[in-house]
Amino acid sequence: ETCPRIKDTCEFQPFLYHVDTPENVLSNYSNPDVAAFSVSMWNEQLVLHVAEEIKRRWPQCLIIMGGPQVPHKPEEYFARHPFLDVSVKSEGEEAFSQILLRSMEGRDFSGIPNVSWRDGEACVVNTLKHVQPKDLDMYPSPYLEGLFDPIMAESEIELQATIETNRGCPFACTFCFWGENGLSRKYRFHGVGRVQKEIEWVAQNKIRYLFNADSNFGMHERDEEITRILVDTKSKYGYPEKFRTCFGKNADARIHK
Repeated sequence: ETCPRIKDTCEFQPFLYHVDTPENVLSNYSNPDVAAFSVSMWNEQLVLHVAEEIKRRWPQCLIIMGGPQVPHKPEEYFARHPFLDVSVKSEGEEAFSQILLRSMEGRDFSGIPNVSWRDGEACVVNTLKHVQPKDLDMYPSPYLEGLFDPIMAESEIELQATIETNRGCPFACTFCFWGENGLSRKYRFHGVGRVQKEIEWVAQNKIRYLFNADSNFGMHERDEEITRILVDTKSKYGYPEKFRTCFGKNADARIHK
């Protein structure tokens, strides 16, 4: 939506949002130019299987992987998975847009921050870091832009939703993905008005379970306002029924167990 050339040039196929068999996943596509995967612990093996088969069927397809399961130092990952073409660490919005634009001209992805790519047998790691925007509202909301409306109209399974009100974490816990290797240690925020609209979208679509992807909900004063919005929305619509979050580590005055 924010890049006219991508919007006018690229044709996006329906994205897949739940676990399925590799055969069913692959049946949705025919001769794609780009296949992009968000890789987490729970879907990595499925992603690797599907990506390898895509490369076997359509060798020219560009395979892109990002997400928490892709290593920030990816040389060994590239060596183990020869079908992988590009990996992204940290936030992906800007990187993915630039990869798509660059792929229209060739396979040289030098100069794109936080991106690694295959050059023959070698993995080229770009150590440049993306300058992360302070205002997260520059990125359109997939809920409010209607990207999920067809899914809500057609899906026969019960769905849950994920929102974020901010990005970043000041802590460097060794067991956690936040604050590590290029991720933001400083907080950046979505506007409360946008957060409220997304919560209302969830409620109006009768989604029972809402997960909040913030690292430390309750750490900021405005989290009290967001909590009131959740309560008021539940009172008005009856949804969401459950709100799950990762609570702040040092905000006892606002967090009650």
